Parts: sequence; structure tokens; C-alpha cells
Amino acid sequence: MDFEIKTEQELHDITILTFQNVIDMSVVLKELSMSAKNYLKSLQNVRQAATSFYDSLSKVSHMAGQSKGTARSLGPIIADLVIVKREEETRQSDVLKYLQNDLIAPLDILGDSGVQEVKKSYIQENKSKMELLERAKGELLRVRKKSQRNKPTEKYEEKEKQCEQRLESCQKGLREFRLAGCRKAIKEEWNRYCFVFDRCSIASRITMESCEQSAQILRGKLPVWFSLIKKDDSVSKVNGSISSAEIKKDGIKSEKLKLRANFAHTAAENSQLSFKEGDLINPISEVVSGWQYGENLKTNKSGWFPAAFTEEVIGVMTGPSVSHTLPASGIHPRPTLDSSAGHKSLKRYSSAGPDASYYPPPDYVEEDNKAEINSLSSTNTPGLSGTV
Repeated sequence: MDFEIKTEQELHDITILTFQNVIDMSVVLKELSMSAKNYLKSLQNVRQAATSFYDSLSKVSHMAGQSKGTARSLGPIIADLVIVKREEETRQSDVLKYLQNDLIAPLDILGDSGVQEVKKSYIQENKSKMELLERAKGELLRVRKKSQRNKPTEKYEEKEKQCEQRLESCQKGLREFRLAGCRKAIKEEWNRYCFVFDRCSIASRITMESCEQSAQILRGKLPVWFSLIKKDDSVSKVNGSISSAEIKKDGIKSEKLKLRANFAHTAAENSQLSFKEGDLINPISEVVSGWQYGENLKTNKSGWFPAAFTEEVIGVMTGPSVSHTLPASGIHPRPTLDSSAGHKSLKRYSSAGPDASYYPPPDYVEEDNKAEINSLSSTNTPGLSGTV
């Protein structure tokens, strides 16, 4: 808005109306602060209820882990669900802290910012400048009347000139004062509306980031969780659960299938699993498009990993821990990296020797080399298909 073209009276009217709007808004801001406090209290009650819910769910997990049947495999999975949801609730607490410290507290200050006193001070000073202006006008009028009754002299001309300068100075001072007051009132109004909008937008952004992080974690977890309920209760192969193949009538301890990392893998996102060469992995899901979900027994962390980086081994159980491991299909030599074609392709030889070469899925090579790898895979041991 261009205030320079406004008259002194227009500037004064805009200033008074704007200050009054800010004063009225202070009442609404107090109401908003009270509503925000009630909203915060409701969220805190919801969080307390959620905490109680997950405590009860944790007890269910503990009971499942003590089961002697196939339900025992669900204990760690339910516990994993509880951990994920509690972490989600922890992230939600950031929203509660923000509402308290960065929205409610400043709103209380804005509601009692003393705009009424600012308006009162403006009116008083404006009145003083108006009185100076009126006195300057009256003095000029008296000088001109005397000059008209008497013969004009240099004395009256000089005095009239001084009165005109004084009047012009008063008019200029009044305009500058009203212009500054108008801009101040407009700025006070803008700051309040902008503050409310900015702080509510930040709260929405924090909520969005928390939900996105939770969604990313759940995208990696949910496929595994849902795959469990699709399994036959009597033959569960997930997370070391008891299966018919593991129970032997002669009393010999059962053997559990594990995966050994032939190569190190670094997770690119939260849903993936990192491991070092030689780490043992407990498979949880089947291979899906070249990727498998499992738990690193060394770090006790779960996630998706490329199946081609591992080989199956059998853990011979002699007690509560694995005493040693043997490859499930013979001892495999370490895979080699071939960079002759301008890219690095992973080769893993089977127990039949280097003639029966195994090529990894085309997920791990560039687009212009997929055709070459696919043609080689069709004449040798088939690799995993699909895209990640």
C-alpha cells in the first residue's frame, strides 16, 4: 500500500482503525491460546492412552514368546511392532513440545502486548501536534490582519514569513508523525497474522515429517508382518519357530537354517539391513525381487538386504547358541568381481565349480548392461528376477 499519496486525515483514520483491529485481535489471540492449550492437553491424554495400550501389547508379546507352540515365533514380531509404534509416539512428542514452547507461550505474550497503550500514546501525541499546528495557523492569521490594517513594513513581512515557515514545519511534522504511526500500526497487524500462520504451518510440517518417517519404517515392516499371518500355523518358517522338520524323535537337537554374508552391505535407507562379511542373518521372509528380509544376529537389527550377497548355512545347535556353521550346499569359494565390461557384476560359483557360474539379478547393474547379463543367465544357473 502506497501511503505517500494519502492525506494526513486518511493516514490518521487508517492508523486508528488498524490499532483498533489489533486490539480486537488480542482478544481472539487469547481465545486461540486457550484453545491450543485444550488441544495440547487432549493430545497428551491420547499419548498416555497409547502408552498404556502398547504396554498391554508388550505383555502379549512376552506371553507369545513363552509359548511352546508355533505362536512363539510371533513374540519377537509383536515386540517389533511395539518398538516401532513407541518410536512413532516419541516423534509425536516433538509436536507437543513445539505447541507448548513455540505457539502457546508466544500467543500469551501477544495477547498482553499493550497495543491499547500504544494507541493511546499515538492519540495524545497526535493531539499535541494538532494543537501546535492550530497555534501556528492562528499566529499567521493575526500577523496578516495587522499587516492589512497598517502600512506594510519589513517588520510585518519578516514576521509573516516566520509564521508561514512555522506553520509549514508543523504541517510537515504532523504528516511525518501520522505516516510513521500508520506504518507502525500496519506492521503490528501484519506481524500478528503472520505469526499465527507461520507457527501453525511449522507445526504442520513437523507432523508431516513425523508421519513420513513412520510411513517409511512401516513400508519395510508391514510386508513381513503380513506374510506371517498367511503362513500355515502348523508349519511356520519365520524367525526360528518350531517346524516339523526341526523336531526329531530321537532327541537330537534341531538344525536351523541361517544365512552367512559373503559380502558387506550398507543400508541405503531405514528399511534396509547393514551387515559385514561373515555376519550371520536369520531369514524372516522369502526372497522377493532379489531382496530378502532378515535379522542380523550380530547387531540384532532387521531389514531388507540383497539375497545374492548371502549363502545358506546350517547352524548345528548344541545348546542355547550356535557352535559352528556349515554351508547348506557345500563350501563355496569367495565370489569375484568382474569389471571388464565397464561395470562390476557379482559372480558366485556353486559347488559344481566355476563352469556353473551364477549371475546375480539385473537389479544391481546399469540399464545398458542388463541385456548382456540376462542372456548369460539364460544359459547358466538362473538368477533372481524382478526389480527392487
